[in-house]
Amino acid sequence: MILSRFISVVLILLFSVSCYAQEIITDFTSDSTVTLNNELRQLNLGTQIKSAGKLDVYSYNIENVNTPTTVNQAVNKNYVDTYRHSGEIIQIVSTMSTVVVNCTTAVPYDNTKPLNSEGDQVMSCSITPTSATNTLKIDAVVFGSVAGGGRMVASLYKNSDTTPLASGFVFSQYGEVIPLVYTMTSATTSTITFKINLGDNTGTAYFNDYNAGGYYGGALTSSLSIAEIKT
Repeated sequence: MILSRFISVVLILLFSVSCYAQEIITDFTSDSTVTLNNELRQLNLGTQIKSAGKLDVYSYNIENVNTPTTVNQAVNKNYVDTYRHSGEIIQIVSTMSTVVVNCTTAVPYDNTKPLNSEGDQVMSCSITPTSATNTLKIDAVVFGSVAGGGRMVASLYKNSDTTPLASGFVFSQYGEVIPLVYTMTSATTSTITFKINLGDNTGTAYFNDYNAGGYYGGALTSSLSIAEIKT
């Protein structure tokens, strides 16, 4: 008697699970629309249901690409972009440099903005924003030195702009790091190139070096990174 009741309960549970599964999974054909928790999600997937009743998903591909190649990828991208949260990092691009550069183009020590023709370009990095309304955060770490206690100036430029987004300087003959941080609205989905210029007001600025001494075997490093952040 007890055994028969137990078997009855198990059969009822199995029937309930089967009905629930049928409510969740409506159709599993290639490039299908799947109903899940009362929401329609477009999935680029190929599936097959084996005779034993097992589901074998051999391709599951939700992509966030700038140029979708199929209708489903376009739907996927739209879904992902729509439901991203504000403050979420969309992408990061960066460059690091251990190259030693002797920067001989002077940067005047005055009350004018350093021009892109002043100092020498030592780093660049490009990004293609996915949205014109997102925020770009640019971080630069510039290591260098000057001889004789000059003013070493680092500036951040965008594309071919003649004036910088940000600048910083140090007054020292020793090795120094100039950090630059700048945030802006991307305002475009075209590629933007950011550049770093370095120079001294009277002599030579030594990028990734101390006074042309060749120290630390190429371990001295500068970097430039750009993060796209969902607005």
